[in-house]
Parts: sequence; structure tokens; C-alpha cells
Amino acid sequence: MCITYQEGLAMRDAGNMRKLVTSPWYQSYWPEVQLSDDQNTKERFNTSDGGFRFSTTTRAVVLGEGADFIIWDDPLNAMKMNSRAELDEAKMLYSGVLPMRRNDFKRSCLILAMQRLHIDDPAGVVLKQKPRGLVHLCLPMEFETSRRCETRIGWKDPRTEEGELLWPSRFDADDLESIKSQY
Repeated sequence: MCITYQEGLAMRDAGNMRKLVTSPWYQSYWPEVQLSDDQNTKERFNTSDGGFRFSTTTRAVVLGEGADFIIWDDPLNAMKMNSRAELDEAKMLYSGVLPMRRNDFKRSCLILAMQRLHIDDPAGVVLKQKPRGLVHLCLPMEFETSRRCETRIGWKDPRTEEGELLWPSRFDADDLESIKSQY
């Protein structure tokens, strides 16, 4: 189950996933993964072995759906980051709805991918609650040695120098200074 704040993004990402799964590269590694003919839309497509991808938005109803992997990417529109109604709606989805959509409480997972926008945004809620099994992957644009991130599976932020940029080919030092000056 893949969720984002805006329908256009949800459908774009679903289309990209479908293209990936049907690509020659993907099929060369996982030829057994085939999309089912009876359910193959952008919003939901099934595999012939019973897997699926369901795409929706933060505001859509997910009741009646369940998943082993729930991916919530960009839960908030950055333009509405100070809206109490938006923050409360996202908090309710995270705290009250999504946990009950997991197929198996011991094995299913909820992945939240976002940039921090507000102290009470979904990431803030998660960090306050510290749910069992939480893995917090924080990758700031500028590396902070005191906050170096490492996951349970052994991945570690490869940067070593204080202030080293996360993605210098996209945001170089001048770009970052320009961004900072706006805030």
C-alpha cells in the first residue's frame, strides 16, 4: 500500500512501479513476477502470485485494505505545513488507521518517508511515540558527525566530514546557502 498527499503523485509513482516491474531488467531478475490481467490499473495492480500494489492519498479511505508493506511518502503538502487540520488528519491516519491496516503485526511494516516540515508532522509523531521496532533513518543535507545514521541492517551514512553534502550534484554548497537564506 503506497500513500502520498496528492493523487497525481500517487498515480505517477504507481505508473513508474508498473513500468519497473514489467521492464526487461526487472524481469531478468524476477521472471516469476507477472502482473495479473484481471486487476491492472494505476491505482491497483495485482501479481499472478497474489501480491499487489495499491496507491492512494492521505485523504482517501483505506478501510478494507491491508498490506504487508505500507509506504507513506510525503504525507503532507509543504504549502500546508502549518495547517492544524492537515497535521491532525495526518496524525489520525498514522496513529489510528494505518496500524490496523497491517496484515501481520509482527512482520508487516510501515515506512514513512518525508522531509521534516513541522514539529507535529507525522515524523514528529513517530519520534515522540518511538514504536517498537522503529528504525529512524535521518539524512540531513549537511552531514553532522554527532548524528551519523546507521540502520539495523548495517547500512551507515557514508559521509565522514562535518558539513559534507548529501547530494552535491543536485544541491551544491551555493544552492544550499541560497536555500538557507530564504529561511
